[in-house]
Amino acid sequence: LLQFFHIYKYISVIRLKNNMYYLIFLNPISSLCCFFGMVSPRNAAFMYGVILSYHMLAIRIALDVMFNINGGRVTLSKMLTMNNEKIKFTFFPFCLFYNLNISRFEMVVSQTCVIRIVLMIVDICVYREIGTLNNGWFFVSHILSVISTTIALYFSYAISGVNRENSKKFRFQYLFMMVDWSQTLITFQKTGFDILSFLKLYPTF
Repeated sequence: LLQFFHIYKYISVIRLKNNMYYLIFLNPISSLCCFFGMVSPRNAAFMYGVILSYHMLAIRIALDVMFNINGGRVTLSKMLTMNNEKIKFTFFPFCLFYNLNISRFEMVVSQTCVIRIVLMIVDICVYREIGTLNNGWFFVSHILSVISTTIALYFSYAISGVNRENSKKFRFQYLFMMVDWSQTLITFQKTGFDILSFLKLYPTF
């Protein structure tokens, strides 16, 4: 409530204000979904899907916050062009994408939302068909999810580092790290338990 009050009182830009509202409810909604998943185990997969979707959109919205505090995509692009600054990557094959524009990078970050939602729907369908999580598909599904998420996080880190000096004034890196760590914990915690379940090291129902 205190965060809600500060955003309402001190942020005047409507779009930035709406983005911040979304981000401050990240952990409360995640906790609520976890609680409902614990109380109603049959709906746990659906609740996890809700958490997953919310977190993936939060990464995208955090980048939108960064664009807003830098004057928008167009202003940021012009600034990078004037300073002859490019978004570069050090790992192959991502190093081949240094000449793409910001919109293309955003598409790479956003792809994980679509991929993971599709995988989540397939997971639910498979679970309803076979009635158990002890199936190789769930292992493959989460490996694909981790790969997609890792790529999105890597690109989002590269974008978030643009014009770092201006972002420091607004402490954007702390905001981005909060969203990123939350997303990483949600993803790898679930994936870890699924791997243990697939290897018969963790009981499932």
